[in-house]
Amino acid sequence: KKLAETENNILRIQDLLQELVTQLEPLSEQAQKAERYLKLQDQLKQLEINYSYTELTGINQTLKELIEQQNLKNNELLR
Repeated sequence: KKLAETENNILRIQDLLQELVTQLEPLSEQAQKAERYLKLQDQLKQLEINYSYTELTGINQTLKELIEQQNLKNNELLR
């Protein structure tokens, strides 16, 4: 009787292991997709930061040029 119970327990454990293995593959795929998503999100954030910095730098340069032009015009008017 104990041998039969042990065999039944082994069969149940094998069934459980098989079920876990079956569930593991989709979970592994989901984990890989989630990891890729996080990497892409990080790349996007960096690109947005770089774009904003470039835009701001360009705006600052334009502003400096406009101020310089205005100063030149003011100096011409004062002559």
